[in-house]
Amino acid sequence: MNLHETIIELIRTHCLVDGVDVLPRGLFRAGTKLQYLDGSNVDVFLEGTGDLLGTFTLSDMGQTFAKLAEYGIKPKERKDMVQEAIEGLKVRRVKDQLQVRVTDGSVKGAVIDLAQACVRVSCIAFTKRITQKRDFTNRVREVLEGLGRGFDTDHPYVGPYGKEVRVDYRFPGVAAALRDKAKRPVAILQATGNHYQANEVFSKWSDLQRAKVSDAFVTVYDETATLDHPEDLERLQDVSELVAASNRKGLAELLQVQAA
Repeated sequence: MNLHETIIELIRTHCLVDGVDVLPRGLFRAGTKLQYLDGSNVDVFLEGTGDLLGTFTLSDMGQTFAKLAEYGIKPKERKDMVQEAIEGLKVRRVKDQLQVRVTDGSVKGAVIDLAQACVRVSCIAFTKRITQKRDFTNRVREVLEGLGRGFDTDHPYVGPYGKEVRVDYRFPGVAAALRDKAKRPVAILQATGNHYQANEVFSKWSDLQRAKVSDAFVTVYDETATLDHPEDLERLQDVSELVAASNRKGLAELLQVQAA
């Protein structure tokens, strides 16, 4: 077994690796158990040829920066944050790739360092999402306050499994649900374009349905956001009324007030 084959075997049997595939151009792809923000697994790649010193390159092949681009983040504008994310790991940034040099004696630690660096860098997307969520929350709050009807925030319900399920807003006064025209209080959750948040909102509505909560469920969504998964809105519409944050008239109809 030559050095390259030895390194491949060490990667294949690594506790963090689920499998190794052979790709064109002499590349080997190892799928790891770590995940990016969208739920896809972090892959690391080994080039088919090493240098004269028997050192090989393990790389993410630009996938991490591609993930950031999907969230509207330009790595060139976040150089310091990228560097801070990989600091302490034996990983370097080479153009649009994260790389680490490996030998047969360092490959096991290198797989962990590179996969961890990919996750850390991808989490830079949270800096933008946190800002977006805060801005969206403020916008929704402003719209609801402008409707002139009192409401509770962070309202708790008793869930089906003995745990609290909290909603962002609840209007305890008499209100009308658009779907069945029945008059009842309205519970509101807000949803940005974040797939994970959409799943959380869906789970809350499902739990409240299972708990037989009789309030009307309304999801106020950010119509200006780029959706990670467009089907998320369809799923939410199955368990709640769906209203865009800018649709003051639609919200006013739900709460039986005059839109400003």
